[in-house]
Amino acid sequence: MGRFILWIVLIGVIFAGGYVVGIITSDDPSLIVTIQAESGKTPPAGTVITDTEDMASMDSLLGILLRKESADKVSVDKENPDASLKVLSQERSIGLADYQVWYTEEGAVLGEQQGNAAGNFRYYSITERDRDYIRSLIGKE
Repeated sequence: MGRFILWIVLIGVIFAGGYVVGIITSDDPSLIVTIQAESGKTPPAGTVITDTEDMASMDSLLGILLRKESADKVSVDKENPDASLKVLSQERSIGLADYQVWYTEEGAVLGEQQGNAAGNFRYYSITERDRDYIRSLIGKE
């Protein structure tokens, strides 16, 4: 009977320790998305989304990035994007994705930065609905 109680107490201590560690470490965001309008204003209009503060917006935005379609022939002004979008890993302190966004009548064109050369992009298209969602996030406080 004494061994059984010892096992129950030991299991309780292990689970309680895991619970406390989870509470202490779960407040730090692991992903951060920054979206800024490239309007020339100082400071630029924009927002920062983290997975701990606004998981719904983070999920929606990552869904948009997963649904993007490759676009071969696009005509954009590389020097004047309408917005920029960056996905960063807070835990590892690295950038995961860097996009320039140009709004079009059909939706938007995303230019993903390739390598270190400025202006070297791989282009993708997103729908009008997804473009409007990104625009709505820029004005979100």
